[in-house]
Amino acid sequence: MKALRVKVDIPIAALGHVNAYALVSEPSGSFVLVDPGMYWAEGIESLGRGLRALGLRPCDVEAYVVTHFHVDHATAVPSWPACARPPSTSARRT
Repeated sequence: MKALRVKVDIPIAALGHVNAYALVSEPSGSFVLVDPGMYWAEGIESLGRGLRALGLRPCDVEAYVVTHFHVDHATAVPSWPACARPPSTSARRT
């Protein structure tokens, strides 16, 4: 498994972007997407471009991981293409 960073544009001037990570399973190319960014059209587009630039296909997402629920890290998941929406689960830290 390898971890690849993708800069995702966000409309918060003080930040400009957040880092998403693709945890890629080799050799299949499927991946887990960590902190996919914000529910914002330009951000979703920049995430897709960034994944494709790394040779990944957005529809090969197997799961999403959100490290914490801030709008700039978590809200892109529902807007991702339908082909890339695996069943959702949630985990709670105890």
